[in-house]
Amino acid sequence: MLKHTIARRALTTSRATSSVRKTISAVFVGLLVLCLASPSAALDLKPYAVLLVGQSSDLLTTIHENPAHPCVETNALLGPHPSILKVAIPKLAIIGGIALLMRFTETRESKAARVIAKSTAYLAGAVGAKDGLHNYRTCGW
Repeated sequence: MLKHTIARRALTTSRATSSVRKTISAVFVGLLVLCLASPSAALDLKPYAVLLVGQSSDLLTTIHENPAHPCVETNALLGPHPSILKVAIPKLAIIGGIALLMRFTETRESKAARVIAKSTAYLAGAVGAKDGLHNYRTCGW
C-alpha cells in the first residue's frame, strides 16, 4: 500500500511539474510574440532574444531536478529547494519588466533611454546565460 501511495504521489508531482513547465514555456512564447508584434518596422529583436534565451536558460537549469547531482539553490531568498513558481515569478518579472522598458523607450526621441534599455536587456540576458551555464556545469542536466 505504501509503495503504491509513493508511486502515485510521484506521478502526481511529475504531472504538476510538467504542467508548470508547459505554462512557463507558453509564457515565454507569449512574450516573444509580444516582442515581435511591434508597430515599429525597424524593431531590433536581438536584445529581446538575448534576454529571453539567457533568462530562460537560468530558469530551466534551476528548476531541473537531477537525482545524480543533488544541488541546492544558493539564493537565500529562494531557499535551498525552491518551488518552480518561486523561481519562475521573479524571472518572468525580470523578462516582462525589461521587455516593457524596451517597448516604452523604442519610440522615444532620447537615444540615451534606448541605449540604456537595450543595454539592460543584454546585461540581464548575459547574466542569465552565465547562471544557466553555471547550473549546468555544477548540477548537470
